[in-house]
Amino acid sequence: MSEDGERPVANDDAAPEQEGARTTVRPPFDPEQFARESDSRIAIEAEPPSDRPTAPPPPGLPPYAADLSAPKHPAPGSVGPDAVPSLTVARDDLDWFELPRLARELLVHVDGRSTLAILCERCGFALDAVTATCQELDRQGIVTLHRRSSTSA
Repeated sequence: MSEDGERPVANDDAAPEQEGARTTVRPPFDPEQFARESDSRIAIEAEPPSDRPTAPPPPGLPPYAADLSAPKHPAPGSVGPDAVPSLTVARDDLDWFELPRLARELLVHVDGRSTLAILCERCGFALDAVTATCQELDRQGIVTLHRRSSTSA
């Protein structure tokens, strides 16, 4: 930098080590001053957004009560013969799963409308075995067990 601090000056005193080598020229600004000015422009909030209170919900909105204790899958013994299994994976993808024979034969008949009792009649398996198999398939994410609504027949 020159003595007045405005323009950079090339170092002419240093002789290049090799002929044709270029000398380093300082940028037309002071990097340290630029860094100080940039840092001073950053607005640092005294209170992070996570510490700020949120606005209350609009009037008339029902209260939100997340039931985190509710199980994702039916509890053993809670699935009755009126439960309806439906596939949650594509039928073509079932070959990728290592499933027992009973599960494979049962999945052929799962259509999302038939109850476990109907599937037992079609397959010829006992209700206990079909229920246990469907619960395991539900746990694995292959089927979802739904309760049959009283309006559907």
